Amino acid sequence: MNNDNSSSTGSCTTAVPATTSTYGTVEPQGLNIAYREAGDPANPKVVLLHGFRASSHQYRDLVPALADGVQLIAPDYHGFGNSDLPDPAKYANTFGKISEVTAGFLKLKRFDQYGLFVQGRG
Repeated sequence: MNNDNSSSTGSCTTAVPATTSTYGTVEPQGLNIAYREAGDPANPKVVLLHGFRASSHQYRDLVPALADGVQLIAPDYHGFGNSDLPDPAKYANTFGKISEVTAGFLKLKRFDQYGLFVQGRG
């Protein structure tokens, strides 16, 4: 049993990431696709694709935390987050379309070679 009546108080500090995320949009196939990114473009690239009913927001802490060694980008799929929601009466929203729009997005952002991190779609 510890009879020491002295008390110690610890301090808790919140780490501030060395790199912060930037936000933007690009328009592959006529759809405004929002994204967050961080890191030096000269570094290896990593693409973070979010899961179903989510957005790039799920990577809000991961992107700046890893950005010292890689360039990361996390787009919002169309219809999610801050990206455009196409009219379902005029747009066939299939997995193939998601792939096409994502490929177009990565081409516009000049991500030609990259590692891919994918969450489940449901």
